[in-house]
Order: sequence, then C-alpha cells, then structure tokens
Amino acid sequence: MRRLIPMVAVVTAAAAAFVQWGAVRFDADFLAMYSAANGVVNGLSPYDDAGQSLLLTTQYNAGEPIPVLPFGYPPWYVLTTFPLGWLDYARAGRAFMLMNLIWLSLGTAWLTAGRSLPARAILASIGGLYLPLIGLVVVGQYTLPVFTGCALGLYGLQKRRPWALAFAALLVSFKWHVGAVPALGFAFLILRDVDLLKRSVGPLAAVFTVASLLGLLLDPRWPLSYTDSVLRLSVADVNQVCDTCSSLAWSVSTRTSLSTGVAGLGLLALSGALMLSRRLYEDPPIFIAALLSATLVSLPYVRNYDFAIFALALIIAAARAHTTATRIVVGLCWAAPLLLPFLAREAADEVLGGSALVLMGLLLILGPASSDPAA
Repeated sequence: MRRLIPMVAVVTAAAAAFVQWGAVRFDADFLAMYSAANGVVNGLSPYDDAGQSLLLTTQYNAGEPIPVLPFGYPPWYVLTTFPLGWLDYARAGRAFMLMNLIWLSLGTAWLTAGRSLPARAILASIGGLYLPLIGLVVVGQYTLPVFTGCALGLYGLQKRRPWALAFAALLVSFKWHVGAVPALGFAFLILRDVDLLKRSVGPLAAVFTVASLLGLLLDPRWPLSYTDSVLRLSVADVNQVCDTCSSLAWSVSTRTSLSTGVAGLGLLALSGALMLSRRLYEDPPIFIAALLSATLVSLPYVRNYDFAIFALALIIAAARAHTTATRIVVGLCWAAPLLLPFLAREAADEVLGGSALVLMGLLLILGPASSDPAA
C-alpha cells in the first residue's frame, strides 16, 4: 500500500497541473453541464436555464446573453459534477475531461475483470482508441456514465452483487434516452433470477431514494422541473434539426415518409425479436452488447458522440471473436469511424449506424454459444 502513495501523489499533481495550465479548450458541447454546475454553486436550480444564462453573461461580461439549453439530465448527475462550478469554464472543462477518463477507466476495469493483464490491455485499447469515444472526451460530452454503468452491471451480474447492480442502474439513468434500452435488458436479466431479484430490490430502492432526496437539495421541485426541462429540450432547434444524429432510424426517416419515432420503434422491435429468438439473454454480456448496438441503430436522437458507448459492445465482441473472420468484422466496425473525415455528412451518419447494425448481426450469430474463457 505504501508503494502506491508516491504514484497517487504524482498522478494527483499531474491532474491538478493539467486542470490549471492545460492547453485544451472547450466549446459549447460542455456548456450545458457547466452552466448547471455553475448555477448550483450559486444557488440556482440545475433546471433554471434562464437564470444560468443571466449568471454566465454577468460573470463573463458578455456583450450579449449567453444561450443555455435546458438541462435534460436527472439531478444526481449534477451531484457528481457541481464542484466544476467553482472553477472557471476552461479549468472546469479540463477537469471534466479527467472525470470522463475516470469513468472510462472504471468501466474498462469492471468489464475486463478476471482476464490476464495482456488481454485487459488489448481490450482496453480497443475501447480507449475508438474514435467517437476520443471525440466525446475531447469536446466534453457526457455519455460515459452509461458505459460505466453497463460495465458495472455486467460485473454485478457475474459476481451476483446487488449493490453493484443498484449503482449500475443509477449510472445508466444519467443519460436516460441512451441508457433506457440496456436498462430494460438488465431488468429482464434480474427478473429471470428470483434469488438475485429478491436481494436487489432493497439496494435499488435505497440508492434511488437517497439520490432522489439529495436531488431535492438542488431543486425542491425537481421531478416537475426535470420533466419540464426535458420537454423544452426536446423541442429546441438543436434537436429538431439534429445535424449530428447518426442512428439508422434518423437516416431511414429522412429518406422515407416514416417519422423518426416509427422508424426507430420498428428497428428496435425487429432487433428485440431477433435477440429473443436467438436466446441472447442466456449470455448477459452478449445480450447487453447487442442491446447497446440496437440502441444506436434504432433510437432517433442518438448523436455521433453517443457512439462512445459502442466501445463497450466492441470490447465484448472482441473478447468473443475466436476466428479470423469474426475478428475482421469487429476490426472493421472499430475502424469504420476513421472514414468519417472523407465522407459526406449523410454517408458519415450511415457508416456509424451501419457499423452498429453489422456488430449486432455478428452478436446474433455468435449467440450464447460463444464461450468466454474469463466467464
């Protein structure tokens, strides 16, 4: 233990130096998270975007009001980020980058637990070097808690640890529209195990009750404020145009008379039926990886940076790819985003969604019969 103290001290000093003097700068992607944190430390609700805009405009002596989008995340997300409000925008952005790297490290550690060190290093590289994930960390987006929650959930299922499952559920709920489908998958898996279900009810209730009560400290009316904020965000111009939406449901709707909702539900229903027919639920990692892929294929408002969670599906698929053909498929899905700088906007969207569709097909072929030496 004593040997770790110098290492921890060096890492902490390096992190502090990066936050203070790092050259990384953040644009509007990080603004929603920062404005909520900045508002909270100054006595505002995380869902008071008008007050946050006025506060930021005053703090930074802006000539025009700084636009702030409604905050579309539950209050317990802000409970993990409000200290950023004590920093200026640039330092807070660099601190948030480090927070994202911590989420990534924790998720990768849980996901690769039990494997040899070389195998863990290879699988971590597959996830950590995936281009959309790198982009998410660089611009300061906030999907990685879902990645970490799914990894912790799989670890909790493998080790049969109810408290791990409870905290995993909380993390997956941080970005509910991306985490909803895998959350339903975890619920289905737990419901199939009566003993684990009985032992998980208490921890799940406790974790969400405490998180909800703490949320009242940020906004005594947070259930109503949160709902109103999500509804206002859903009709904001940035979501109506959605120039960074990359799911196949969005592509299908723009090329047909179908609405994005109908296209998404159709793709999701078809994906679910195929997974059930192949009994993927008998293999939890394959099942969750397939559900994440289905999420990225079918949900209309999945943006290119949300594909960061696809890294988890790639890691799981890579661990099960025991033949040259399956390894090539996984490699192509991993490398597909490298084509994006050379493609037109519409084609770029379909490359991302198409890679998720291809990997889901591979997972359906592998099915629960694919053995995992570390299981």
